[in-house]
Amino acid sequence: MPCIDESGNLTESATALLKALIDNSLTSKEISSKIGVPIFKVRSSIRELVEAELLVEVGEKYEITDKGLSFT
Repeated sequence: MPCIDESGNLTESATALLKALIDNSLTSKEISSKIGVPIFKVRSSIRELVEAELLVEVGEKYEITDKGLSFT
């Protein structure tokens, strides 16, 4: 599930994933449940969003960065 389209904009699903993390850090499984997307797609998106520095991994959970907040 690509998170960034050809124009460099976040996809709707990537935006939903980031918004799920605004108030809480969550595990990939918790994110999957919260946004209703299969876990394998969430994990793929997380990898891409971490690489883009929009998320960070803290233990087993993920948190949105200040850069990520600017996209929500």
